Amino acid sequence: MIKILKTIILSRLTKPKEELEVLIKRRICKGCEYNSLNAEKIELKKRVLIWFSDFYSTITGNKEEDSLGNCLACSSCSIYYKSLYEDHCPHPIENKWKII
Repeated sequence: MIKILKTIILSRLTKPKEELEVLIKRRICKGCEYNSLNAEKIELKKRVLIWFSDFYSTITGNKEEDSLGNCLACSSCSIYYKSLYEDHCPHPIENKWKII
């Protein structure tokens, strides 16, 4: 859990350019059943991580950008930041996107 919190904190320190690949990943994630915005139930551990991620985005002034939900296929990482820094979808079966 410390590693996840460290990732959340470090991801907010840079603001890279938005590229077409990033926008495509976000569009795919928006409708995904593992997006926290689409989930009916979220386990407590993931709700805590989502709350911390949202709180940190608020205090760093990134709340408007970070409004895409969180990925429940991994450790509830912000989809906004995951789409910037990850090279593949964390879904263990479907792997909905990857950088070519």
